[in-house]
Amino acid sequence: MAVVELRYDPKDSAWFTANATMILKAGEPAYHSTTGQFKLGDGTTQLSALSFLPASSGGGSGVPYTGATGNVNLGEYQIRVGQIELDQSPTGTAGVAITRWNDSLGSTETTLKGGSVVLKNGVDLVARVVNKVTPNTTLTKAAYQVVKVTGAQGQRLAVNLAQANNDNNSADTLGIVTETIATNQEGFIICVGQIENINTTGSLQGETWADGDVLYLSPTIPGAITKVKPNGSTGHIVVLGYVEYAHANNGKIYVKIMNGWELDELHNVFINAPADNEVLTYENSTSLWKNKTVVTALGFTPYNITNPSGFISSSALAPYLTSSNAALTYVPYTGATGAVDLSTNNLTCGDAIIKKPKITVELVDAQTVNFYNRYNLTIDSITNVLNSPTITIQDDNVAYTLGNTIASGSKITITASTASVVVLNATRL
Repeated sequence: MAVVELRYDPKDSAWFTANATMILKAGEPAYHSTTGQFKLGDGTTQLSALSFLPASSGGGSGVPYTGATGNVNLGEYQIRVGQIELDQSPTGTAGVAITRWNDSLGSTETTLKGGSVVLKNGVDLVARVVNKVTPNTTLTKAAYQVVKVTGAQGQRLAVNLAQANNDNNSADTLGIVTETIATNQEGFIICVGQIENINTTGSLQGETWADGDVLYLSPTIPGAITKVKPNGSTGHIVVLGYVEYAHANNGKIYVKIMNGWELDELHNVFINAPADNEVLTYENSTSLWKNKTVVTALGFTPYNITNPSGFISSSALAPYLTSSNAALTYVPYTGATGAVDLSTNNLTCGDAIIKKPKITVELVDAQTVNFYNRYNLTIDSITNVLNSPTITIQDDNVAYTLGNTIASGSKITITASTASVVVLNATRL
């Protein structure tokens, strides 16, 4: 077993000089009382050739597990721990590459390159881009312009101002500017998350914004935002986010870009060289919606008023029907409001239903006649044809009053006071 000698007694500079050729055992320390630093032996290297271990800022006494009174600088050395717990009330100054707890946010924050953008970790998603706006324009957080991808430069995405006036200017909308970015320079935009400390009253856009308003990419002004939702005729719909806090100086917008789809971008739609007056129809063989002409979609050629080949022209129909007298000349299938006079012509049909039958009863040879009706009806009045008798009517041997309903199958008995002929004016129910 190896034996390691621990030198607890501090040594001054003279000792280190006098023992420069000494070889410390592996793991054996030598403590310099003046600098507060250690050298650790490796069993082969002379004392003078060994490097001092890095000194702490605590004057050589090290840093306690709790209650540290100064910063610890490990230089380029790593620190490895199972977990890190941050002070929830930090008093230090934020700066580039510094991460600390933001209690009002409920998350950590990191100040990014340049010092003007603070990334809210777990909340924000930002991108570093190159300003390639044409004509040359300096992008600013105060104007919070909306930008789209136009290419790449220097291993960064290049951006220009987005606009919802067409698909080319809106489809690649990426984010909103969150710091000043000069022409051809790099800077940060926010793609998802919160941009704050800006004017969100809507006054910059000539509008009035309120908390919760949905914000859209403007179809009229490059890079601008509006709360007026575009439609198919005014522009493309690109949702940019929502007003979290409407304020002239401390306003907040939550950015979440959602770009609307073109019809031909849907996965089950195939549109090839669209033309005027085509229709979108479903094709079962391909499981796709496709643009087709009306003739192709219908499978036949519909009537063409400018070229009515194969169709009956309106002039050929003129002797039969004209718009001026159609209502007076013809009777509708249902709901006729007048009588139909066929003169000497016949009416041929499958089954005729007479709504107002006139039943002629001859009471000459016998003054009492019985018959059975085939449908529900009422007898509304009696017209004398021969003589003027007194007529009594019975419904199944019960005295009948004009206007009452006689059920189908009932026996109707007609009795006249004298030989006569009468007409029973009835209504079929």
